[in-house]
Amino acid sequence: DPPKFITYDALAGHTADDIITVDSFKTSVVANRRTYIGNVEIDGVVHSDRMLKSPPNEFDKFPVEAGHVDVAINDGDEIIALFEHADRILQFKKNTLYIINVSGGAEFLEAEYKFKGITNPGAACKTDYGIAWVNQNGCYIYDGKQVSDLLEMKGNRKISLSTWNTFIGTAGYHRIGYNPAKRQLIVKAGTAAATAYVFDITTGSWTYSSAMVTDADTNSSFINDPVDGKLLIFDDAAETFDKWADTPASAPSIIITTKDIDFGMPGLKKNVYKVRITYTGGTSQNCDVTYAVDGSGSFSAMSADLNYTTNTTQQIVDITPSSSVTDIKSFQLKISGTAATTFELNDISIIYRMKGAR
Repeated sequence: DPPKFITYDALAGHTADDIITVDSFKTSVVANRRTYIGNVEIDGVVHSDRMLKSPPNEFDKFPVEAGHVDVAINDGDEIIALFEHADRILQFKKNTLYIINVSGGAEFLEAEYKFKGITNPGAACKTDYGIAWVNQNGCYIYDGKQVSDLLEMKGNRKISLSTWNTFIGTAGYHRIGYNPAKRQLIVKAGTAAATAYVFDITTGSWTYSSAMVTDADTNSSFINDPVDGKLLIFDDAAETFDKWADTPASAPSIIITTKDIDFGMPGLKKNVYKVRITYTGGTSQNCDVTYAVDGSGSFSAMSADLNYTTNTTQQIVDITPSSSVTDIKSFQLKISGTAATTFELNDISIIYRMKGAR
């Protein structure tokens, strides 16, 4: 007494005179039985690019010397948020994403992604597929193996960069949330506007809404209810949380436009005879169906619309063009008008014949 073979350093993981007082920090995450904190203030000095870790199972102690994890310091950038997934910590700075492997006894930098940082903590969220986030350049998800841009698929960009930049804005307060019930990501614009994009992870499709969040007081970051996973947003005026609703509050105006479909043979001419649409309608259902050819962007009427107002059964309707559609190379379809709150579009089939090359 005192012990001769067991020292304080060995038990605590740091020396007895090491500073363990941290004034404040801006972000934290728990991984591998440790707490990691970033953008810290120590003795009144802010270290915006520093990350500290606690000893194992001591989640509230941060030795400054033994616990620092510096993967990229003095780069003029600050840590915005920390997330954990698959034994990795995603360290988001404003301009760069660093992926740090924490599976072993020592951390090491596994990957660095330029131009994939975030401007605010609400611009990233956790899903059961991985970590998703947004910035001016795109919308991304990390699944534990790679980073994928959700705005691109098979070499094609689903939303133009100019449209995305305008939507995100320059204020830096755009945010993203995850609705686990529908496997959907909701990206809110960076202003008090009601606009939002929804990405369906199952189908890989994007949907734009001009009136997604109509209450100007609900402009906070998204969170998930720890009990049932419901997506929540804070209502400042009512001082309560609003839950995300999967169905619209009233019959919305919609526009569904397909891509310019060339049926896999862009150089050959085709004849289009009819379009078969499977859908469920409902009260106030009244949508027009129009078409355009060869990328003209000029839409003409079809022989019928989607105006079935009873939502008890699914409908299959065959619609023919108002005039003959022959010798075309591509075909585009648009559904627009007022949709019922119960409207579901299940399938679109185009009946056509390919003409031989001459």
